[in-house]
Amino acid sequence: MGEVIYKLNNENETRNLAADMALAARKGDLITLSGELGAGKTLFARAFIQNYLGSMEFEVPSPTYVMAIEYGDDSAGHVTHMDLYRISNPTELDELGLDNALESGVVLIEWPQRAANLISSDRLELTFDIQNETVREVTVSGAANMVARYQRSLEIGDFLQKNWAGDFTRKPFAADASARNYELVVNGNETRILMDAPKAADGPVIKNGQTYSQIAHLAEEVRPFVAIANLLRGKGFCAPQIYASDYDNGLVLLEHLGEGKITDKNNQPIAQRYIDSGMLLAQMHQVDWPASVVMDDGEAFQIPGFDEQAMMIEVQLLSDWYLQDFNDLNVADDDIHEFNRIWSDYCRRAQDFEQSIVLRDYHSPNIIWRESETLAGRVGLIDFQDAMTGPAAYDVASLAQDARVVVTPELEAEIIAKYLEVRLKQDVEFSAEKFEFEYAMMTTQRATKLLGIFARLCKRDGKPQYRKLIPAVRNYLKRNLQHPQLSEYREWCERVIKL
Repeated sequence: MGEVIYKLNNENETRNLAADMALAARKGDLITLSGELGAGKTLFARAFIQNYLGSMEFEVPSPTYVMAIEYGDDSAGHVTHMDLYRISNPTELDELGLDNALESGVVLIEWPQRAANLISSDRLELTFDIQNETVREVTVSGAANMVARYQRSLEIGDFLQKNWAGDFTRKPFAADASARNYELVVNGNETRILMDAPKAADGPVIKNGQTYSQIAHLAEEVRPFVAIANLLRGKGFCAPQIYASDYDNGLVLLEHLGEGKITDKNNQPIAQRYIDSGMLLAQMHQVDWPASVVMDDGEAFQIPGFDEQAMMIEVQLLSDWYLQDFNDLNVADDDIHEFNRIWSDYCRRAQDFEQSIVLRDYHSPNIIWRESETLAGRVGLIDFQDAMTGPAAYDVASLAQDARVVVTPELEAEIIAKYLEVRLKQDVEFSAEKFEFEYAMMTTQRATKLLGIFARLCKRDGKPQYRKLIPAVRNYLKRNLQHPQLSEYREWCERVIKL
C-alpha cells in the first residue's frame, strides 16, 4: 500500500488536483472518496468527471438521490459517479451495477464506508479532512501501483506550474510504440507538448554484461532528446524548442510543431512532401556534425556510433522474434549460424559507409509538415532521442521505405533521384554508385530489424495492430535484395522465410 498527502488551500486547488488525477485514470479504476459533509468530495468528483470527459461545460449534478449516474460514451470514455450516502442496505450496491461500470470505465464512489465490505480493496482511496473553512487535506492511498500512477500525473502538474505559470489544461496526446507518454498542454492561445519519459529500468543482460538498449544505443532517459533537439536547432533545422526539462524525473516541456503530416487522410504518401523530406536529408548530410553536445548543465552528451554491435543486435531481432515466436518457422541451427555470418560481414562493411547524423526513425509518424518558405522550415523533426552517428543512407532508407505506409517503387525512385540531385550538386566527391549499394544495404538492415520489432510488439507487448505492417516490410525486403552484392542474403531469405 502507498500513501501520499496533499494540502489544498482553496476550491481551485481541489479542481486542479482532480484535473491532474483524471489524466492518470484508466478503464477499470475504482476511486473512493471519503470525508464528512462539505469536505470537497463532490467538488472533486465534478472536476474529475469534466476533465476525464474533456469538457468543463459538462453538467455533473450530485448523485445523492439517484445514487449512480453514468457519463460519457465509447469515444470519450465512461465514468460512473456513485453516492452511497442514502443506501439502506449494502447489498444495494449490486443493483447499482458496480462490476459492469468498472468493465466499461472509471468509477467514483462517495461514502464508500456504507458498503465497505462489498467494495474491492484494489482501489484508490481519497480521504478528505477539513482543516478550516477553506483548507482541506487529502490523503491518497491504496494499491501501490495505482498510487504511483496517479502521483506521477500530479508530479507533472507541479512541473508545469513551476515552468509555465498560468491557467493551463492538459490532455493525452497520441503515443508511439515506446514507453514514453505525451500530453498536449494549452495555456491561453499557446499549445505545448509534455514528454513523460522516466528513466527506463535496466532490462536483462544479454551479451557482454550489457542490455539490449545499451548495445543498440537506445535512449533510456530524456537527456539525449534535449541534446539532439538543441543540436538540430543550432544547425538550422526544425526541431522543437525545449522550454523546460527535468532530467532526473524524465520530464520535458517542448514546442508543439503542429499536426501537419506527409501522408493524406487515407494514410497514403503525399509525394511532394516525401520528396521534400528526402531533400532535407540531402542538406543534413552536408553538415559537419559533432561527436558530442554540451548540455545546459555543463555535461557533454556523447552521440553514440552505429557500430557493428548495434547493427547486429538489431537484425538479430528477426531470428529472436520473427522466426522463433511469430512465424513458427522450422529453422535449423545451421540457418541461424549462416544468418549471423552473413550479417557479421554486412555490419563490418557498413562501418566504411558515408557517415552523418542518423535520426533513426525518419518516417511519416515523426515528420511534421509545416508551411514555410524554406525547406528546413517545412520539415519538422521529432522522435530523434535514439540518434547516432552512422551511415547517411539509413535515414534515406527509413523515409523512402516508410514502414507505416506503402511507398511505391516509383515514389521511392523519385525520392532517391531528388536526393542524389541535391548531393551531386553540392558535393563533387559524392558518388551515386557508392550510395546505391549503401542504400540497398541499409534498407535491407532496417527491413530485417523491423520484421523482428513488429513481431516482438505483437507477441511480447500485446500490440497486434503491428501485424498488418509486416507484409509491406517483407515486400520492401524483397525489393532491396535485388542488388547483386546482397545475393547471399537473398538466397537465405528465399529459403528460410519464404520471401
